[in-house]
Amino acid sequence: MIPARSAADQRPRIVAAGLSAAVALAVLTSMVLLEWAPLVGSDLRIDTAVHEWALRTPVAVEVSRWLQTIGDPVPSTVAVLVTTGLLLAVRRWRLALTVAVVGAVAPLLTDVLKGVVDRPRPVWEVPFETVDKASFPSGHATGGIAVWMLCGIVIGSLCRDIALQRTGPGAATERPGRGIAAERPGRGTATERPGHGSATGSGRRGTAISVLVTSPFVVLGFAIGLSRLVLGVHWPSDVAAGWAVAVAITCVTAALLPTGPHPTYPSH
Repeated sequence: MIPARSAADQRPRIVAAGLSAAVALAVLTSMVLLEWAPLVGSDLRIDTAVHEWALRTPVAVEVSRWLQTIGDPVPSTVAVLVTTGLLLAVRRWRLALTVAVVGAVAPLLTDVLKGVVDRPRPVWEVPFETVDKASFPSGHATGGIAVWMLCGIVIGSLCRDIALQRTGPGAATERPGRGIAAERPGRGTATERPGHGSATGSGRRGTAISVLVTSPFVVLGFAIGLSRLVLGVHWPSDVAAGWAVAVAITCVTAALLPTGPHPTYPSH
C-alpha cells in the first residue's frame, strides 16, 4: 500500500504559512490604523492607475461585476455547503470540517476587523459601484481565498485520490508488453523495481488531475480580490489584508483539527 501524505506531515508548513499570514495581517492593520503615509500614498497611486485604466476598459468592469457577484455571500455560502456535503458523502470528515469552519470564521473575522479599523472606501468622481460598509479588509478578497480557492483545492485533492484509487499504481501490469512489466532491450526490465514505474505514473496522473481541477479555482480566488480594485471599492491593502485573513484562518484551522488515518492506494 502507498500512503498519501498525511496532514501531520505537512503541519509544520501549515503552521509557518499561518503565522506568516497572521504577521502580515497585523502589520497591515497597524499601518492602516496609524495612517502610515507610505502605505496611504501607495494605495492611492495604485488605485488611481487602476481606476483610470478601468475607465478605458469597460469589459474589465463588466467582468469584475460578474466576479463580484460570484464572491457575494450567497454564492459563497452555496459553494461551502456543496463542497462540505460532497466531502461528507465520501467520508472525508476532516476536510469537510475544515471547509465548513473556514467558510464560517473567515467572514466573521473580516467583519470584526472592519468594525475596529473603520476605514473609509475610495471615492471617485465616476464610480463604478457604491458601497457603504467599511473598507478594511476586503470581504470579497477573503472569500475568494477562504471559500473558492479552498474548495477548489479540496475538490482537486479528492479527484486525485479517486483517480489513484481507480487506476492503482500497478495498473500498467495489466497490459502485457506495454506497461512496467515490458522488457526493453538494453534497459533491463521494470520487474527489477516492482511497482516503482507504475506508482510514479499513477502519481503523475493524479497530480495532473488535481492541478487541472484546482487551477481555475485558484485563478478565480485571486481574481475576485483584484476585481475590487477594478471596481474602485477597495484600496490595495484592503485586498492584501483579506487574503491574509483567509490564509491565516485556513492554516490555523487545518493545524488545530485532529489528524486521522489518511488514504492509502493499492500497490497491486
